[in-house]
Amino acid sequence: MKKIAIALVLTTLLSAGIAQAAIIKVGGSEIPGPVFVPDSVRIAAGDTVQWYQLNGDHTATSGTDSSDPNAGSDYNGIFGSLPPTFEFQFNTPGSYSNFCIPHELFGMKGKVVVTPSVAAH
Repeated sequence: MKKIAIALVLTTLLSAGIAQAAIIKVGGSEIPGPVFVPDSVRIAAGDTVQWYQLNGDHTATSGTDSSDPNAGSDYNGIFGSLPPTFEFQFNTPGSYSNFCIPHELFGMKGKVVVTPSVAAH
């Protein structure tokens, strides 16, 4: 039943015109332990990533970990209340690390690789 509800929410969001290149599941009972699934995505510059909370208290925080002096300076999506989603548009090519503040010691980390966008002809 939970999978059906998640699918309906995602379908509604997609049909509402929200343009994202990747959806990352955050935590949840469907996956073992506190993780991002997938933990690495590849998108084009200008695309948006959406983190979708399955359950639990989590963050999607930019940076390698809490000792990173720039942690959270690009984005810091906090989950634990509604809405269960957080989105961020990546405009500059590069490799962007992220982590969950409460679960970084459990290895809850991810990466977004942003490639140059291809201009339309």
